[in-house]
Amino acid sequence: ALLSGVINPGEYRLIVTNQLAPTGAVLPAADFTPATLFGMENNSGRVVLVSSTDLVGTDYSRPDVVDHVGYGTDSPSFEGVAAAPTASNIEMVVRKQGGCQDTNQNAVDFDAVLALALPRNSATPASICPGVTLCGCAADYNNDGGVDGGDVEAFFVAWENGGC
Repeated sequence: ALLSGVINPGEYRLIVTNQLAPTGAVLPAADFTPATLFGMENNSGRVVLVSSTDLVGTDYSRPDVVDHVGYGTDSPSFEGVAAAPTASNIEMVVRKQGGCQDTNQNAVDFDAVLALALPRNSATPASICPGVTLCGCAADYNNDGGVDGGDVEAFFVAWENGGC
């Protein structure tokens, strides 16, 4: 299964990828748990948000790549000139300004913080990002009669152009 839906600026999703190493934090309910768990607690890695169900591979310049975050000193890819800070079993990487900062410079846009300090999921109130309209749109955003990757793509095209 794939994580799907719309994530507005300033909103959060908790994805549980591994439950082997406790941090001492009581986490809120996960928004998504993949069928096969995998470790993201390594010192470096990357997360790519796309508006389709196509596997990314290594082409981060594709038009369906909405955001790309590389973290840690050994990250194979990232936005900007350097990766975001290193994550660990007890530290997570979070976007600055309450999830709103996105200059396409991972080293500038993210901080590493203790995981028990800020566990968040979709029930966490969204940050209000200055200059960004939160659409709160219906799942079938492009009104084609189905809920699919085209809805997410249509949303982000509208959002990038300053409207919903």
